[in-house]
Amino acid sequence: MTDPNAIPQLRDDVRFREIDNEAVIVCQTSGAILAVNEIGARVLSAAESGLSVDALIDDLEKKYDVTVEALKSDVSKFIGELSEAGVLKT
Repeated sequence: MTDPNAIPQLRDDVRFREIDNEAVIVCQTSGAILAVNEIGARVLSAAESGLSVDALIDDLEKKYDVTVEALKSDVSKFIGELSEAGVLKT
């Protein structure tokens, strides 16, 4: 589980752009291109603006009808996947 006080950050070689409530991610060093849904785009925006995981979860809880426990689990898993893919540093 990701530390709730952690502040995930985009790696220096990563760029993303939001398009129609989704985001396209480009890892410049590897040339990898990824696409994520609206919630994934919010996670990337949070990383770009320096929000903690806990603040991100609070933000998502206000917008979506989902339990805090489910958000913590899903966000933690997604941040782990983005870290493994070389998109985030935590």
